[in-house]
Amino acid sequence: MPKHYFALDVTGLGEIVLSDEHREVRWMAYGDARTALRYDDDRTALWELDQRLRRSRLPRALGGSGSVAAAEAVQQARDADGVQE
Repeated sequence: MPKHYFALDVTGLGEIVLSDEHREVRWMAYGDARTALRYDDDRTALWELDQRLRRSRLPRALGGSGSVAAAEAVQQARDADGVQE
């Protein structure tokens, strides 16, 4: 089963509302989050996110809605990193 990871800066966007496919959301320090993850690919995705944050290369939330905005932000991040599909 393919996994898709994404992250957006949601600073100042208000309350996070979860869809039915999610059970909870928690803010965690990097080390705590890494320890909480069970699988290597999840830890790798977290490490890559940390690297982007350190280089200030995380896309901002876009004005669109839902999955369209998320898809545009993911493409923005791929373009910034030179990722080819």
